Amino acid sequence: MIISSAKAYEKVSVEAFESWLSSMSTPLYVVGPLLPPNYGSGATPRIDDGDAEFNIFLDTMLSQHGLNSVLYVRFLFPSSVSQ
Repeated sequence: MIISSAKAYEKVSVEAFESWLSSMSTPLYVVGPLLPPNYGSGATPRIDDGDAEFNIFLDTMLSQHGLNSVLYVRFLFPSSVSQ
């Protein structure tokens, strides 16, 4: 199970969920919250920042390990998505 949360913010809830999942032999992966570079500086994050690096990584993994070798998950910030 993958959740977008952090033990630093929701320790009791995350640990309770982790304990419940472990009773079913299901691991919990806590992957957030993820903050963009310079968060809090007042700069507006761009959606495409770092896309070139991601594409290089994905192309490398494809050539080295073949199709279906990477699970790519991208979290967007609501303030950076056009409405």
